[in-house]
Amino acid sequence: MYPYPKEKKHLHIVVEKVIDKGMLICAFVSSIPENREYDKSCMLEEGDTPFIKHPSYVVYDKMQFFDASTLERMIENGQIKDRGHVEEAVLKRVIDGALNSKMTPNIFRKYLSSV
Repeated sequence: MYPYPKEKKHLHIVVEKVIDKGMLICAFVSSIPENREYDKSCMLEEGDTPFIKHPSYVVYDKMQFFDASTLERMIENGQIKDRGHVEEAVLKRVIDGALNSKMTPNIFRKYLSSV
């Protein structure tokens, strides 16, 4: 997992390494908003990972590809922090949520359906 490399850090989960060109699929994690709709396909709670401290959800419409070598370089340079591995059961929930969410772009479904 890694925080999004922008001013405000956001957690992402590296879901799957894509064979093509060393790219990774990353899923964006956000706090559950008050008084606003959100995708309930995969919600995460404190205890699902050591770094989630409040109710969160996976924002599938913000999934992205990320270059593996760039990610490694950013970790080495201290631009982002590697938060370690996600337990297999949590990762399965994230992938299942991606396959079930209406918000997941089709390009990601193509890769994740073969996981």
